[in-house]
Amino acid sequence: HDAETLAINGHQVTWWQLVSVPLLTFLRVYGRHRSGRQGIPGLIHALFAAYEAFVCYAKLWERQHVRTTAPPQAPS
Repeated sequence: HDAETLAINGHQVTWWQLVSVPLLTFLRVYGRHRSGRQGIPGLIHALFAAYEAFVCYAKLWERQHVRTTAPPQAPS
């Protein structure tokens, strides 16, 4: 999933998910998908999968928590 799709579907992110989802993604890819048997390339694959999950959830968290304001207009 990407952050845009999760946001459209109304998914809310907590700080716990920012930690747990990447960790669980790493364990799933490294363990269940047998990336561990591939040595260093498998480890790198699992790390990148975890990083991708973290970035997705961090972007969604940012969409939900960071409020942006328009810059002040210059006087004319």
